[in-house]
Amino acid sequence: MECGAKEPTVTWFADLSPCSYFATRDWPDGCADVLRSVGWLSADHAYTQRQIEPTERERLAQLLENHWDFCFFCGLHTCELCLAHDSNGSLFVPSKHVIFVAPVAIGHYIDVHGYLPPREFLDAVLGCPAMGSDTYLSALVNGGGKAFALMTGLLEEPAPCPYCGKPLITPRARLCHYCKMDWHDPEHPRRLGAA
Repeated sequence: MECGAKEPTVTWFADLSPCSYFATRDWPDGCADVLRSVGWLSADHAYTQRQIEPTERERLAQLLENHWDFCFFCGLHTCELCLAHDSNGSLFVPSKHVIFVAPVAIGHYIDVHGYLPPREFLDAVLGCPAMGSDTYLSALVNGGGKAFALMTGLLEEPAPCPYCGKPLITPRARLCHYCKMDWHDPEHPRRLGAA
Protein backbone atom coordinates (compact mmCIF):
# COMPACT_ATOMS: atom_id res chain seq x y z
CA MET A 1 0.00 0.00 0.00
CA GLU A 2 1.32 3.44 -0.92
CA CYS A 3 2.35 5.85 1.80
CA GLY A 4 -0.64 7.92 2.88
CA ALA A 5 -3.20 5.50 1.41
CA LYS A 6 -6.09 4.59 3.67
CA GLU A 7 -6.37 1.12 5.13
CA PRO A 8 -9.56 -0.62 3.92
CA THR A 9 -12.07 -1.15 6.71
CA VAL A 10 -14.80 -3.20 5.04
CA THR A 11 -16.57 -6.33 6.19
CA TRP A 12 -17.54 -8.57 3.27
CA PHE A 13 -20.77 -10.55 3.02
CA ALA A 14 -22.07 -12.34 -0.07
CA ASP A 15 -25.24 -10.79 -1.44
CA LEU A 16 -28.39 -12.22 0.17
CA SER A 17 -26.42 -14.08 2.85
CA PRO A 18 -27.34 -13.56 6.52
CA CYS A 19 -25.79 -10.34 7.83
CA SER A 20 -24.19 -10.81 11.23
CA TYR A 21 -22.41 -7.42 11.15
CA PHE A 22 -24.41 -6.11 14.11
CA ALA A 23 -24.36 -9.33 16.13
CA THR A 24 -23.34 -9.12 19.75
CA ARG A 25 -23.63 -11.60 22.56
CA ASP A 26 -26.89 -9.83 23.49
CA TRP A 27 -28.28 -10.30 19.97
CA PRO A 28 -31.48 -12.38 20.27
CA ASP A 29 -31.63 -15.73 18.49
CA GLY A 30 -32.92 -15.37 14.95
CA CYS A 31 -31.98 -11.71 14.40
CA ALA A 32 -29.16 -12.40 11.95
CA ASP A 33 -31.43 -14.78 10.03
CA VAL A 34 -33.81 -11.99 9.02
CA LEU A 35 -31.10 -9.57 7.92
CA ARG A 36 -29.91 -10.17 4.35
CA SER A 37 -26.66 -8.62 3.14
CA VAL A 38 -26.58 -6.46 0.04
CA GLY A 39 -23.62 -4.46 -1.22
CA TRP A 40 -20.96 -5.43 1.31
CA LEU A 41 -18.26 -5.35 -1.38
CA SER A 42 -14.59 -6.18 -1.07
CA ALA A 43 -11.66 -5.96 -3.46
CA ASP A 44 -11.07 -9.67 -2.83
CA HIS A 45 -14.49 -10.81 -4.10
CA ALA A 46 -16.14 -10.50 -7.51
CA TYR A 47 -19.54 -8.81 -7.78
CA THR A 48 -22.20 -8.42 -10.46
CA GLN A 49 -21.88 -5.31 -12.61
CA ARG A 50 -24.48 -3.58 -14.75
CA GLN A 51 -26.40 -0.30 -14.75
CA ILE A 52 -29.59 -0.14 -12.71
CA GLU A 53 -32.73 1.63 -13.88
CA PRO A 54 -32.82 5.40 -13.21
CA THR A 55 -36.05 5.07 -11.18
CA GLU A 56 -34.38 2.45 -8.95
CA ARG A 57 -31.30 4.66 -8.44
CA GLU A 58 -33.45 7.70 -7.71
CA ARG A 59 -35.52 5.86 -5.11
CA LEU A 60 -32.37 4.42 -3.51
CA ALA A 61 -30.92 7.94 -3.29
CA GLN A 62 -34.08 9.11 -1.50
CA LEU A 63 -33.78 6.28 1.03
CA LEU A 64 -30.08 6.94 1.59
CA GLU A 65 -30.65 10.66 2.13
CA ASN A 66 -32.32 10.20 5.52
CA HIS A 67 -31.69 6.54 6.22
CA TRP A 68 -32.87 4.99 9.50
CA ASP A 69 -30.16 3.29 11.51
CA PHE A 70 -30.53 1.72 14.94
CA CYS A 71 -26.88 1.90 15.91
CA PHE A 72 -23.87 4.04 15.18
CA PHE A 73 -20.22 3.16 14.87
CA CYS A 74 -17.29 5.50 15.33
CA GLY A 75 -15.04 5.90 12.34
CA LEU A 76 -15.56 5.67 8.63
CA HIS A 77 -15.83 2.86 6.11
CA THR A 78 -13.36 3.35 3.27
CA CYS A 79 -14.20 1.90 -0.14
CA GLU A 80 -11.80 -1.00 -0.73
CA LEU A 81 -12.23 -0.73 -4.48
CA CYS A 82 -10.88 2.81 -4.94
CA LEU A 83 -9.80 4.02 -1.45
CA ALA A 84 -11.34 7.37 -2.40
CA HIS A 85 -14.75 7.29 -0.70
CA ASP A 86 -15.59 7.27 3.00
CA SER A 87 -19.00 6.62 4.51
CA ASN A 88 -20.65 5.58 7.74
CA GLY A 89 -23.98 3.91 8.43
CA SER A 90 -26.30 1.23 7.15
CA LEU A 91 -29.49 1.18 5.12
CA PHE A 92 -32.30 -1.15 6.23
CA VAL A 93 -34.85 -1.96 3.53
CA PRO A 94 -37.78 -4.12 4.64
CA SER A 95 -39.25 -6.82 2.45
CA LYS A 96 -42.00 -9.33 3.14
CA HIS A 97 -40.01 -11.83 5.21
CA VAL A 98 -36.54 -10.29 5.49
CA ILE A 99 -34.81 -6.98 5.94
CA PHE A 100 -32.08 -6.12 3.47
CA VAL A 101 -29.14 -4.32 5.04
CA ALA A 102 -26.58 -2.45 2.97
CA PRO A 103 -23.77 -0.06 3.81
CA VAL A 104 -24.67 3.50 2.86
CA ALA A 105 -21.73 3.26 0.44
CA ILE A 106 -24.02 1.24 -1.85
CA GLY A 107 -24.81 4.40 -3.82
CA HIS A 108 -21.08 4.91 -4.43
CA TYR A 109 -20.66 1.26 -5.42
CA ILE A 110 -23.46 1.57 -7.98
CA ASP A 111 -22.40 4.95 -9.40
CA VAL A 112 -18.63 4.54 -9.45
CA HIS A 113 -18.03 0.78 -9.58
CA GLY A 114 -21.06 -0.38 -11.59
CA TYR A 115 -22.35 -2.67 -8.83
CA LEU A 116 -25.70 -4.34 -9.59
CA PRO A 117 -27.63 -5.22 -6.42
CA PRO A 118 -29.87 -8.32 -6.44
CA ARG A 119 -33.32 -7.96 -8.01
CA GLU A 120 -35.03 -8.74 -4.68
CA PHE A 121 -33.31 -5.76 -3.08
CA LEU A 122 -34.18 -3.39 -5.93
CA ASP A 123 -37.83 -4.47 -5.75
CA ALA A 124 -37.81 -3.81 -2.00
CA VAL A 125 -36.25 -0.38 -2.59
CA LEU A 126 -39.04 0.54 -5.02
CA GLY A 127 -41.69 -0.56 -2.53
CA CYS A 128 -40.04 0.86 0.58
CA PRO A 129 -42.10 3.39 2.56
CA ALA A 130 -40.58 6.76 3.45
CA MET A 131 -37.73 6.48 5.95
CA GLY A 132 -38.83 7.06 9.52
CA SER A 133 -42.54 6.91 8.71
CA ASP A 134 -44.84 4.75 10.81
CA THR A 135 -45.39 2.58 7.71
CA TYR A 136 -41.63 2.08 7.33
CA LEU A 137 -41.17 1.16 11.00
CA SER A 138 -44.12 -1.26 10.80
CA ALA A 139 -42.59 -2.84 7.68
CA LEU A 140 -39.31 -3.33 9.57
CA VAL A 141 -41.12 -5.00 12.46
CA ASN A 142 -43.12 -7.22 10.08
CA GLY A 143 -40.12 -8.08 7.90
CA GLY A 144 -37.77 -8.77 10.78
CA GLY A 145 -40.05 -10.24 13.34
CA LYS A 146 -40.22 -9.65 17.04
CA ALA A 147 -36.57 -10.42 17.88
CA PHE A 148 -35.26 -7.73 15.51
CA ALA A 149 -37.91 -5.23 16.62
CA LEU A 150 -37.02 -5.71 20.29
CA MET A 151 -33.27 -5.55 19.60
CA THR A 152 -33.54 -2.26 17.73
CA GLY A 153 -36.05 -0.62 20.04
CA LEU A 154 -38.81 -0.53 17.42
CA LEU A 155 -40.94 -2.62 19.74
CA GLU A 156 -40.94 -2.69 23.50
CA GLU A 157 -41.33 -5.91 25.45
CA PRO A 158 -44.78 -5.96 27.05
CA ALA A 159 -44.75 -5.32 30.77
CA PRO A 160 -46.43 -7.80 33.11
CA CYS A 161 -49.62 -6.87 34.91
CA PRO A 162 -48.72 -6.00 38.52
CA TYR A 163 -51.81 -7.91 39.70
CA CYS A 164 -51.86 -11.16 37.69
CA GLY A 165 -48.46 -11.17 35.92
CA LYS A 166 -49.86 -11.69 32.41
CA PRO A 167 -48.48 -9.44 29.61
CA LEU A 168 -50.10 -6.05 29.11
CA ILE A 169 -51.00 -4.85 25.61
CA THR A 170 -48.38 -2.07 25.81
CA PRO A 171 -45.65 -1.25 28.34
CA ARG A 172 -47.63 1.85 29.40
CA ALA A 173 -51.02 0.14 29.79
CA ARG A 174 -52.92 0.78 33.00
CA LEU A 175 -55.59 -1.85 32.41
CA CYS A 176 -55.20 -5.62 32.25
CA HIS A 177 -57.46 -7.45 29.82
CA TYR A 178 -56.92 -10.72 31.69
CA CYS A 179 -57.71 -9.91 35.33
CA LYS A 180 -59.66 -6.68 34.51
CA MET A 181 -57.67 -4.56 36.99
CA ASP A 182 -57.63 -0.82 36.21
CA TRP A 183 -54.95 1.38 37.84
CA HIS A 184 -55.30 4.58 35.82
CA ASP A 185 -55.68 6.17 39.25
CA PRO A 186 -52.77 4.50 41.08
CA GLU A 187 -54.16 5.57 44.46
CA HIS A 188 -57.45 3.77 43.79
CA PRO A 189 -56.96 0.64 41.63
CA ARG A 190 -60.16 -1.25 40.90
CA ARG A 191 -61.33 -4.39 39.16
CA LEU A 192 -63.65 -3.60 36.25
CA GLY A 193 -67.11 -5.03 36.72
CA ALA A 194 -66.68 -5.25 40.51
CA ALA A 195 -69.18 -3.43 42.70
